[in-house]
Amino acid sequence: LLLAQTLSRPAGISLGLMVLAVMPIGAMSNLFAHHGEGNLALSITATLASMLTCLLVTPLLLQWLGRAALPADFQMPTGEIVDGIVRFLLVPLASGMLVRRWLPRIWVHFSKWMVRASLCVLAIIVVGSLGSGRIDFLGYGLVTPVELFRFLLQQF
Repeated sequence: LLLAQTLSRPAGISLGLMVLAVMPIGAMSNLFAHHGEGNLALSITATLASMLTCLLVTPLLLQWLGRAALPADFQMPTGEIVDGIVRFLLVPLASGMLVRRWLPRIWVHFSKWMVRASLCVLAIIVVGSLGSGRIDFLGYGLVTPVELFRFLLQQF
């Protein structure tokens, strides 16, 4: 919030920064731990703890921090926030843990293809966002989309 105010960004950008600040980012650390051959079990355990904590903390923090950037009559969609966290973070994490536990013969191949599939979905989201005109990629630069595309190509 302080960063957004210091840079005098519009309310929408300020709220976007707040969402990024309060959401768990452990899934990306799992990807780095996987590719770096780090302690993946520790990374996944920390991710799970972070995600379970964020079910309660994220809506509260957004309500508290967002007051300055939101209209007074705005109601935080707490149920939708929790639903998104469960569907897009907890379910994939739990699915991967269950596959590794109960299907040990296929989990390595399953893991590789799920990383590839998730990166393809992310690439589709980025391309769709850039193509919709909602993101001024010339104003913000092409470094992030190009690096994402390069990283995606390395997975195949």
